[in-house]
Amino acid sequence: VCSERWLGLGDAASRVLNDSHARVHSLCRLAFPDATCECLSTDDLLTKGVHLALVCALAAFALHACRLVGVWPFRRPVYLLDFATYEPPPEYEVSFSKFSNRSRAAGAFSEESMEFQERMLYRSGLSEHTFFPASLSMMNPPQPTMARAREEALEVLGGAVQKALDACKLRPRDIDVLVVNCSLFCPTPSLAAMVVNRFRMRSDVVLYNLGGMGCSSSPLAVALARDLLRTRRLGGRALVCSMENITQNWYRGQERSMLVSNTIFRMGGAAMILSTWPWDRLRAKYELEHIVRVHRGANDEAYRCIYQCEDDNGVIGVRLTPEILGVAARVVRLNITMLAPRILPIDEIVRYGVVLVASVVDRLRGRKPRALYVPDFTKAAQHICIHAGGRAVLEVLQRELHLDDTALAASYFALHRMGNTSSSSIWYELGFHEAGGVSKGDRVWQLAFGSGFKCNSITWRALRTIIDERNVIAL
Repeated sequence: VCSERWLGLGDAASRVLNDSHARVHSLCRLAFPDATCECLSTDDLLTKGVHLALVCALAAFALHACRLVGVWPFRRPVYLLDFATYEPPPEYEVSFSKFSNRSRAAGAFSEESMEFQERMLYRSGLSEHTFFPASLSMMNPPQPTMARAREEALEVLGGAVQKALDACKLRPRDIDVLVVNCSLFCPTPSLAAMVVNRFRMRSDVVLYNLGGMGCSSSPLAVALARDLLRTRRLGGRALVCSMENITQNWYRGQERSMLVSNTIFRMGGAAMILSTWPWDRLRAKYELEHIVRVHRGANDEAYRCIYQCEDDNGVIGVRLTPEILGVAARVVRLNITMLAPRILPIDEIVRYGVVLVASVVDRLRGRKPRALYVPDFTKAAQHICIHAGGRAVLEVLQRELHLDDTALAASYFALHRMGNTSSSSIWYELGFHEAGGVSKGDRVWQLAFGSGFKCNSITWRALRTIIDERNVIAL
C-alpha cells in the first residue's frame, strides 16, 4: 500500500514538474533566443530535490542535537550598550591633611602607625582629590558602621545604575539579568537585592551577587552575565555592577601590612549594560570578543598575598604581603600567554615563536638561553586598561610588558584621580580612553588582577567611533 501511494504521489509530482519545466524552458527561450539552454530532466530534478531535503533534515537534526547536549556552534554576540562610572560629590574629597586629621580623630592609631600611613600616602601616586564615603570624610570621628556601609553601597550603586540606564534610554523593567560584585561587603539582603528594591525591577529578573572575588571580579561578573544571556532563547539585557565598600573595611589597627590598604583604596563603582538582542547592535558601543580567566589559588604564596584576617589584637583587615608584586607579574604573564594567540597579529606570533625555539636550542646546547621576545601588545589592542592596583604594581607590569607611559596613561590617571577603586578601576580607565576618542574597529583590552590570586582579561571591539566625556572624573 505504501509503495502504491508513493508511486501515485510520484506520478502527480512528475506531471506538475513537467508542466513547470516546459513553461520555464519556453520563457528562457523568449528571453535569450541566442543562448543554449540545457535543462535537467524531471527525474534529475526529483533526485536532487530529495537529496536537498535530506541534507536540510540532517542539518536541522544536528543543530537540534547540539542544542540538547549544550554544544552550540553559533555563539550569540554580546554587545556593551554603554557603561557609567560613579562620581562622588565634591564634599567627599579627602586631601592628605584631611586623611590624617580623620585618622587621628578616630583614636585607633599610634603615632608610629600614623607616620607610616602618611609616608605611604605620599608615595602612593594618589592625588589629594580622591574620595572617601561620607562616614569617613564627613564625620569626625569616622563612623564605620553597618548602616553607614549600606548607605555607601546604595549611593554608589544607585548613582552608577541610574546613569547607565539614562545613557541607554532604558527602564529598570527592561533588565533581564542582574549581576553585582563587591568583594568585602556582603550583607543580607544582598547588594543585588538592594538594586532590585531601589529600582523596582521585575519579579522574574535573574540576579546574582558575587562576593570575595577581589579586584578582578568585574570581568568575572561580565563573563557570568554573558553566559546567562546566551541561555535565553530569544535575547535579553543584563546589568552588571562593580564596586567596593570602604566604610567597614577601613582598618583600625597597628599592623603595617594591613595599614597599606587604608592609603590606596578609595570610593568608586561602575555599571554596565550588556545585550544579546540583534537590533541593539545598531546603538551599542562595543562587541565582546574574548574573556580569559586564570587562577593560581593552588599556590600558597599566591593564595595568601592578599588575605583578609585578624591581626594580633583581633582587628580585621586585609593583609598585603611583599610577595604581591612577583605574584601579580607571574599571574599576568600566564593570562597573557593564553590571550596573546587570540589577539596578536601573525607577525608578532611568528617572531615570538622563532625566539622561543632559539632559546630552547640554546638550552639543549648548554649555552645561556637568549631572552624571550616580548610582543608589542599595542599592535593587538589600541586601548589598554590595566587595573590601577598601585603605583608599584603598575611599574612592574609596565616593565614586564614593555609598555610606554602612553599605553598606561589611563591606568596612571585612574590611580591618580580616583585611587584604587578595586574592580571598577578598569571602567574609569575606559572612560579616560573614550574621552580621548575610540575609533571604529579599535580593540579595547581590560586586564584585572586580585586576591585568590586571579587575573582576568576582557577584549572588546568598538562598533563605532566614540568620543564620550561623561565617564571622566575631572580634577
